[in-house]
Amino acid sequence: MEKQQIGLRVHQELSGEGLEDLPLKDREAIANYLMEHRDRIRAVARRKLSANARTVFDSEDVFSSVLRRVDTMVEAGTLRPRSVAELWALIDAITRNNALNRTRLIERARTLLDEEGPYAQALLDRLCRYKSDDEATILLYRMMACLSDEIDRQVLSLRLKGASHRAIGTLLGLSEEATRQRWRAIRTLLQEKFSAGVLDG
Repeated sequence: MEKQQIGLRVHQELSGEGLEDLPLKDREAIANYLMEHRDRIRAVARRKLSANARTVFDSEDVFSSVLRRVDTMVEAGTLRPRSVAELWALIDAITRNNALNRTRLIERARTLLDEEGPYAQALLDRLCRYKSDDEATILLYRMMACLSDEIDRQVLSLRLKGASHRAIGTLLGLSEEATRQRWRAIRTLLQEKFSAGVLDG
């Protein structure tokens, strides 16, 4: 089964669950929830880790990072997913960006202002308002949650890391033009979400 199909299946399986019985301010309850889904989180991590990354740390290391990061957000009161799908989009974002740094994202957004226009400006404005990496992570998982296609999520993740269209195409087995077309559609969608305030807390 292709990677994007696996990722989409995981999101589809969880999207029907509710958060009514999950107390989002209870650190122990959230930790228990993550532990119950440990194998699923590690499976997500294994798909995200490159061969080089796996020589340094494994999916269990990533799971531990997810556990710590989510616990910090619960303690700070910043964990506010509106659905289980959003909670898992957050887990996915943390897994993809195990060391997400708000300052680096700001620098990247600034370099894209001329090329990306309103999208980059909207992203930059929000990142500059934030005071912590956790707030940037929350924005990122909301952006990811807007994209139903796993390839689109990978394109967004790689663009946020500064990858060129040619490099992204090579990594994902796409032509440079196909990558550009995907990115234009992603950027247009996210700009619409920014304008509508959907991505704001």
